[in-house]
Amino acid sequence: MNDSYITLPRLVKEDMPDLFLNSITKEIKEAYRHAKIAAEKPLPEILLETIAIEQGAWVQCKLHQLGSRYSGHGINVKLEQNSKKRAHLEIETDRILASTHRVRTPDTFPPQANYREGNAASNQLWLTGITEPQAPENSKCNMYILHGPREDAPTELGFVQLAIPDPRQRCYLSIMDLYSSDESVSVTREEQFPEVLVRLKKTKKTNTSL
Repeated sequence: MNDSYITLPRLVKEDMPDLFLNSITKEIKEAYRHAKIAAEKPLPEILLETIAIEQGAWVQCKLHQLGSRYSGHGINVKLEQNSKKRAHLEIETDRILASTHRVRTPDTFPPQANYREGNAASNQLWLTGITEPQAPENSKCNMYILHGPREDAPTELGFVQLAIPDPRQRCYLSIMDLYSSDESVSVTREEQFPEVLVRLKKTKKTNTSL
Protein backbone atom coordinates (compact mmCIF):
# COMPACT_ATOMS: atom_id res chain seq x y z
CA MET A 1 0.00 0.00 0.00
CA ASN A 2 1.58 3.26 -1.12
CA ASP A 3 -0.59 5.50 1.01
CA SER A 4 -0.85 6.00 4.77
CA TYR A 5 -4.00 5.87 6.87
CA ILE A 6 -4.10 7.61 10.21
CA THR A 7 -6.62 8.88 12.78
CA LEU A 8 -7.07 12.61 13.31
CA PRO A 9 -5.79 12.61 16.93
CA ARG A 10 -2.66 10.75 15.89
CA LEU A 11 -2.07 13.00 12.89
CA VAL A 12 -2.36 16.10 15.08
CA LYS A 13 -0.10 14.63 17.77
CA GLU A 14 2.57 13.69 15.25
CA ASP A 15 2.48 16.88 13.17
CA MET A 16 1.85 19.66 15.71
CA PRO A 17 4.15 20.44 18.65
CA ASP A 18 2.36 19.91 21.95
CA LEU A 19 2.91 23.49 23.09
CA PHE A 20 1.55 24.82 19.80
CA LEU A 21 -1.55 22.65 19.99
CA ASN A 22 -2.12 23.50 23.67
CA SER A 23 -1.79 27.22 22.91
CA ILE A 24 -4.47 27.37 20.21
CA THR A 25 -7.38 27.79 22.62
CA LYS A 26 -5.48 30.30 24.75
CA GLU A 27 -4.74 32.46 21.71
CA ILE A 28 -8.33 32.25 20.45
CA LYS A 29 -9.61 33.36 23.87
CA GLU A 30 -7.25 36.32 23.67
CA ALA A 31 -8.48 37.05 20.15
CA TYR A 32 -12.08 37.15 21.39
CA ARG A 33 -11.04 39.63 24.09
CA HIS A 34 -9.51 41.92 21.45
CA ALA A 35 -12.55 41.45 19.20
CA LYS A 36 -14.90 42.57 21.97
CA ILE A 37 -12.97 45.81 22.41
CA ALA A 38 -12.78 46.42 18.67
CA ALA A 39 -16.51 45.81 18.17
CA GLU A 40 -17.69 48.15 20.93
CA LYS A 41 -19.61 51.14 19.61
CA PRO A 42 -21.25 54.21 21.19
CA LEU A 43 -24.55 52.40 20.67
CA PRO A 44 -24.37 49.02 22.46
CA GLU A 45 -27.10 47.66 20.20
CA ILE A 46 -24.65 47.79 17.27
CA LEU A 47 -22.17 45.40 18.88
CA LEU A 48 -23.58 42.32 17.20
CA GLU A 49 -23.29 43.96 13.78
CA THR A 50 -19.50 43.59 13.77
CA ILE A 51 -18.52 41.15 16.52
CA ALA A 52 -18.46 38.12 14.18
CA ILE A 53 -16.15 39.88 11.71
CA GLU A 54 -13.84 41.04 14.49
CA GLN A 55 -13.68 37.57 16.05
CA GLY A 56 -12.79 35.94 12.76
CA ALA A 57 -10.12 38.52 11.96
CA TRP A 58 -8.55 38.55 15.41
CA VAL A 59 -8.34 34.76 15.55
CA GLN A 60 -6.40 34.78 12.30
CA CYS A 61 -4.06 37.47 13.63
CA LYS A 62 -3.40 35.68 16.93
CA LEU A 63 -2.87 32.27 15.32
CA HIS A 64 -0.57 33.85 12.75
CA GLN A 65 1.52 35.19 15.64
CA LEU A 66 1.42 31.80 17.36
CA GLY A 67 2.42 29.90 14.24
CA SER A 68 5.26 32.32 13.52
CA ARG A 69 6.78 31.47 16.90
CA TYR A 70 6.95 27.82 15.81
CA SER A 71 8.34 28.39 12.32
CA GLY A 72 11.44 26.36 13.20
CA HIS A 73 9.42 23.50 14.63
CA GLY A 74 7.52 22.21 11.62
CA ILE A 75 4.87 24.98 11.46
CA ASN A 76 4.55 27.37 8.53
CA VAL A 77 2.03 30.23 8.44
CA LYS A 78 1.06 32.32 5.44
CA LEU A 79 -1.72 34.52 4.12
CA GLU A 80 -3.49 33.47 0.94
CA GLN A 81 -6.12 35.29 -1.12
CA ASN A 82 -9.53 33.98 -2.09
CA SER A 83 -11.30 34.79 -5.36
CA LYS A 84 -12.38 38.15 -3.91
CA LYS A 85 -8.76 39.05 -3.06
CA ARG A 86 -9.46 38.75 0.64
CA ALA A 87 -6.66 37.29 2.71
CA HIS A 88 -7.10 34.24 4.90
CA LEU A 89 -4.66 32.44 7.18
CA GLU A 90 -3.23 29.04 6.31
CA ILE A 91 -1.19 26.97 8.78
CA GLU A 92 0.88 24.16 7.29
CA THR A 93 2.81 21.19 8.61
CA ASP A 94 4.35 18.39 6.57
CA ARG A 95 0.95 16.73 6.21
CA ILE A 96 -1.68 19.28 7.30
CA LEU A 97 -3.11 22.40 5.66
CA ALA A 98 -5.27 24.21 8.23
CA SER A 99 -7.45 27.29 8.00
CA THR A 100 -9.54 29.04 10.67
CA HIS A 101 -13.30 29.53 10.49
CA ARG A 102 -15.82 31.16 12.82
CA VAL A 103 -19.12 29.26 12.94
CA ARG A 104 -22.16 29.79 15.12
CA THR A 105 -22.35 26.32 16.66
CA PRO A 106 -20.06 23.28 16.93
CA ASP A 107 -19.86 20.81 14.05
CA THR A 108 -21.27 23.29 11.54
CA PHE A 109 -19.77 24.48 8.26
CA PRO A 110 -18.58 27.91 7.16
CA PRO A 111 -20.11 29.23 3.93
CA GLN A 112 -18.96 27.37 0.84
CA ALA A 113 -15.97 28.92 -0.89
CA ASN A 114 -13.88 27.93 -3.88
CA TYR A 115 -10.63 27.94 -1.94
CA ARG A 116 -12.12 25.74 0.80
CA GLU A 117 -13.37 23.27 -1.79
CA GLY A 118 -9.99 23.28 -3.53
CA ASN A 119 -8.07 22.74 -0.31
CA ALA A 120 -10.31 19.82 0.70
CA ALA A 121 -10.27 18.14 -2.71
CA SER A 122 -7.75 15.51 -1.62
CA ASN A 123 -9.32 14.66 1.75
CA GLN A 124 -10.13 10.97 1.66
CA LEU A 125 -11.67 8.45 4.02
CA TRP A 126 -10.64 4.80 3.99
CA LEU A 127 -13.53 2.33 3.99
CA THR A 128 -13.19 -1.41 3.61
CA GLY A 129 -14.28 -2.71 0.22
CA ILE A 130 -14.31 0.65 -1.57
CA THR A 131 -11.88 1.28 -4.40
CA GLU A 132 -9.26 3.79 -3.34
CA PRO A 133 -9.71 7.21 -5.00
CA GLN A 134 -6.74 8.88 -6.58
CA ALA A 135 -5.07 11.82 -4.85
CA PRO A 136 -2.17 14.01 -5.97
CA GLU A 137 1.31 13.03 -4.81
CA ASN A 138 2.26 14.74 -1.52
CA SER A 139 -1.29 16.03 -0.99
CA LYS A 140 -2.03 17.29 2.51
CA CYS A 141 -4.94 16.74 4.84
CA ASN A 142 -7.10 19.85 4.86
CA MET A 143 -8.20 20.78 8.39
CA TYR A 144 -10.48 23.48 9.76
CA ILE A 145 -9.84 25.17 13.09
CA LEU A 146 -13.45 25.91 14.01
CA HIS A 147 -14.32 28.43 16.71
CA GLY A 148 -17.46 30.19 17.82
CA PRO A 149 -19.14 32.13 20.62
CA ARG A 150 -21.16 31.03 23.59
CA GLU A 151 -24.84 31.06 22.79
CA ASP A 152 -25.64 33.13 25.89
CA ALA A 153 -22.65 35.49 25.55
CA PRO A 154 -21.72 36.25 21.94
CA THR A 155 -18.50 38.07 22.88
CA GLU A 156 -17.10 35.05 24.77
CA LEU A 157 -15.46 31.95 23.28
CA GLY A 158 -17.74 28.95 23.32
CA PHE A 159 -15.82 26.18 21.55
CA VAL A 160 -12.76 25.24 19.51
CA GLN A 161 -12.63 22.18 17.26
CA LEU A 162 -10.32 20.62 14.71
CA ALA A 163 -12.35 19.20 11.83
CA ILE A 164 -11.58 17.49 8.53
CA PRO A 165 -14.13 18.40 5.84
CA ASP A 166 -15.04 16.08 3.04
CA PRO A 167 -14.28 17.39 -0.47
CA ARG A 168 -17.91 18.42 -1.06
CA GLN A 169 -18.06 20.43 2.19
CA ARG A 170 -21.23 18.62 3.25
CA CYS A 171 -19.95 16.66 6.24
CA TYR A 172 -16.89 16.19 8.40
CA LEU A 173 -14.79 13.06 8.13
CA SER A 174 -13.49 13.53 11.66
CA ILE A 175 -13.80 16.08 14.49
CA MET A 176 -11.59 16.64 17.53
CA ASP A 177 -12.75 18.94 20.35
CA LEU A 178 -10.11 21.24 21.84
CA TYR A 179 -12.34 23.40 24.05
CA SER A 180 -15.96 23.75 25.10
CA SER A 181 -17.26 26.25 27.65
CA ASP A 182 -19.73 25.06 30.27
CA GLU A 183 -22.36 27.32 28.72
CA SER A 184 -21.89 26.09 25.16
CA VAL A 185 -24.52 23.95 23.55
CA SER A 186 -23.03 20.48 23.41
CA VAL A 187 -23.58 18.59 20.21
CA THR A 188 -24.66 14.97 20.59
CA ARG A 189 -22.53 13.07 18.16
CA GLU A 190 -22.46 9.35 17.54
CA GLU A 191 -19.11 7.89 18.35
CA GLN A 192 -18.58 8.27 14.69
CA PHE A 193 -15.13 8.92 13.86
CA PRO A 194 -12.99 7.78 16.82
CA GLU A 195 -11.21 5.35 14.52
CA VAL A 196 -11.75 7.04 11.19
CA LEU A 197 -8.61 6.77 9.10
CA VAL A 198 -7.59 9.81 7.10
CA ARG A 199 -5.82 8.99 3.85
CA LEU A 200 -2.44 10.67 3.33
CA LYS A 201 -0.22 10.44 0.29
CA LYS A 202 3.37 9.48 1.04
CA THR A 203 6.17 11.45 -0.55
CA LYS A 204 8.23 9.72 -3.19
CA LYS A 205 11.34 9.96 -1.01
CA THR A 206 10.04 8.24 2.10
CA ASN A 207 9.30 4.58 2.71
CA THR A 208 8.68 4.78 6.44
CA SER A 209 5.25 3.82 7.73
CA LEU A 210 3.26 5.91 10.20
